[in-house]
Amino acid sequence: MEISFEKGKFVYCPGGFNYQEVLDDFKRAKKVRIITYNISGTGNTDPLLEQIKKLGEDVDVQIITNIPSRFETYYSSAAGEAMRSRAKHNIEVYLKKLNPESFPTAFSISFNFFNHAKIIGTENIVYIGSANFSNESKQNIETGVIIEDSAFIVENIVHITFFGGHDAVKLGVPWELVCKGQDHIFKEQQPFAGWGVGNEL
Repeated sequence: MEISFEKGKFVYCPGGFNYQEVLDDFKRAKKVRIITYNISGTGNTDPLLEQIKKLGEDVDVQIITNIPSRFETYYSSAAGEAMRSRAKHNIEVYLKKLNPESFPTAFSISFNFFNHAKIIGTENIVYIGSANFSNESKQNIETGVIIEDSAFIVENIVHITFFGGHDAVKLGVPWELVCKGQDHIFKEQQPFAGWGVGNEL
């Protein structure tokens, strides 16, 4: 797929967030869209998620994220056990930090275990680049583009058409289903099998 846009600029911000302009726009946004590979994996307070909690109740927030270290199977070895333990920890942290009840907004969270894209935007401005929606991104070399092309944003970001259209969130496993465990996952979402413990090879 190839989608053209106008009004874009390259950004590189060592020691900061490449998408800071997007975060600054949250205060006037009515829609927030975040597609990321991960969030901060610690159980500590996340300033980025805290910004979402400050949004008004009428702001529509959708987040689609992966969960690092989660695999369908794990080797029956010391390394496999370590990965399985790390996956359990990450799942617990993600479910706690992304609990929709913790946010006052119209908050929707889904997990897509094939996603590696990083897109953060509002209906006014969007960032597309290498940085995840995590504090750790400030410590890395990250680059991307900031786009203020309203037609591009409304069609492709607000409605996430490049990611499955208006039903984009259905491409992931909803937060509520993740909490229930793998027995409650829809057949078309079976990549989530082995969500907490994995199967030994």
